[in-house]
Amino acid sequence: MWLSRKAELTGEPGRLLRIELPAQITLSTPGGGRAELENLATDLSAAPRLDANGRLNFSFGGKLRVSGDASGHYRGRVRITAQYD
Repeated sequence: MWLSRKAELTGEPGRLLRIELPAQITLSTPGGGRAELENLATDLSAAPRLDANGRLNFSFGGKLRVSGDASGHYRGRVRITAQYD
């Protein structure tokens, strides 16, 4: 299954960015269920840039691999690193 989400970065208008996402994200449920989001990809251009308002919106996603009990509300943290080029 493919799972996708949206992200928004803010900063100095017009600046080029270097953006890094983790290779894999671990998701879990309060009941102990686990899932992995892997093979992450984005819809970012080769040279992402903040717009005139200092914003950049993009989508990212990956393949969702669930182990054990598949039901529940999965949560996880996604560390997105952005640096000015």
